[in-house]
Amino acid sequence: MWNQWNRMSAAVYIKAVLLAQNAGKSLRELKEDQRGLSGVVVAVLLILVAVLAVVLLWDQLKVWIENMWKTITDKSNLG
Repeated sequence: MWNQWNRMSAAVYIKAVLLAQNAGKSLRELKEDQRGLSGVVVAVLLILVAVLAVVLLWDQLKVWIENMWKTITDKSNLG
């Protein structure tokens, strides 16, 4: 049984090393390819704009929700 575990752990290690080498190769190719960089930059900027829009909208929405919640709880305390 230990022999089987040893073979399995060695196989997993080899597979992980091969995956890391392939990932490194892909990243080097992306880094050297000037055509793909502009698309990556645009994607990152769009994500950044979306996150900032959500943050700004959440601040406004938070104030409105707090006011509504206060109105609801004040009315429920009347009776």
